[in-house]
Amino acid sequence: MFLKVIFKTIKATGERKRFYRLCESYRFDNTVRHQTILHLGSLDELPLIDQRQALAVRINELVKQHHPEKQSLFQTPDPLIETLAQKYFAEIKEKQRLDIAGGKDYQGIDTDTVTNKNVRESGAEWLCMQALDQLNIRSFLTTISGARATNTISTYPHHQPGNLSCKRTAYQPMEKRKLRSL
Repeated sequence: MFLKVIFKTIKATGERKRFYRLCESYRFDNTVRHQTILHLGSLDELPLIDQRQALAVRINELVKQHHPEKQSLFQTPDPLIETLAQKYFAEIKEKQRLDIAGGKDYQGIDTDTVTNKNVRESGAEWLCMQALDQLNIRSFLTTISGARATNTISTYPHHQPGNLSCKRTAYQPMEKRKLRSL
């Protein structure tokens, strides 16, 4: 959210006055549009630009922290900004101008217990691994060396001696370019 300045001319006096709106950007048909969340008025009590920007930031924090598990660690140094932010945030909730969790049922996900099934990867290392697996390179290396799977296929750049590295196979043109430059 941000503050948008609107200039209006007062017909009786001919004076141009600034008015502020709290707006939110969104995309519609590949164009950026602004939705007015709240009309804030002239904000005469905040003469400095930094104060008005701090007000917009604080209102945005209040909207983001509306969930009880997300509380701010830092307090706004200016009490005037805090009181105005609380007042405007209460208006936003009252007018239901934003989708704030008012009685909505949100589900939580425990990311520590999430497991993946049939993970698909992309990239040169994965492509090389697939080719090596389809060509049965592991069994070929086992028959050549006579050992039981002592030669393993590694996709990491820090491979052990005796391992077949997919990095070298996948990025061979880069290696040639490095050698040419030396």
